[in-house]
Amino acid sequence: MQKIQIRQIFYDSESFRLLTPSYIPLDNKNGDKTWFEFWPILNFLKDNELEENVFYGFFSPRFYEKTGFTSEFTYQSISENFDKDAILFSPGWDQLCFYQNPWEQGETHHPGIIKATQCFLDHVKIPINISTLVTTRSTSVFSNFIVAKASYWRRWEFLASRFFQYCKDPTSEIQALTTKHRDGSAPMKVFIQERFSALVLADKTLTTAVFESPKSLIWQESHQELLRCDELKELILQSSPQKDLLEEWMALRRTVLEKAVLKHQKQIS
Repeated sequence: MQKIQIRQIFYDSESFRLLTPSYIPLDNKNGDKTWFEFWPILNFLKDNELEENVFYGFFSPRFYEKTGFTSEFTYQSISENFDKDAILFSPGWDQLCFYQNPWEQGETHHPGIIKATQCFLDHVKIPINISTLVTTRSTSVFSNFIVAKASYWRRWEFLASRFFQYCKDPTSEIQALTTKHRDGSAPMKVFIQERFSALVLADKTLTTAVFESPKSLIWQESHQELLRCDELKELILQSSPQKDLLEEWMALRRTVLEKAVLKHQKQIS
């Protein structure tokens, strides 16, 4: 049994050509493509018994495009962190630092995602309040770019199975929810499921290692402020929220936005 098993999903001949040879192809040609990578991941977990000390990952064909991480780097990073439960390969890590959680970030692109996710959590009686949830770059990742042991994937499958059943319910409002995606639209459920890592890792009982892609850094001019934002969120999680920590975090967020606006003004002037 290989100690690291990274599968890369393909949907057709075009996406098959994008696969990295050293990853294991995962065929989703006949799967429900409205779910993106969620469908083949969930089906694999249902059909296979995971080994306890093996790392499993399920990447989209765009993993290298989004992160710039080669397979050599990815395997080496995992090999050096076998004591962890999950390894996060984070595109958009600056967004993970800046926003309170991935749902706050999601509202800027997919309005209504917080309400839709909370309706699901309330329906299945999972006691997490999205509006008060604080996550960091060590407890969240975008695009399911996570390689983890069975301890993580069991929790993910528990959550994902309930979400799948919830979305199949014809009376559920989520059936009709869509959101803007690239040049068209996509079901809201897709962007909810890709944030599930933040729910699985929220209680911090699973250990993680984080590798941040410089390729997806939007606010390059605010590198240090963003790292400090993440540090402050970690401090807030370690104790009851303190006014001075919250004020510093909000002030840093304003600084990041001001720098971004200034950079944009210079570019168009």
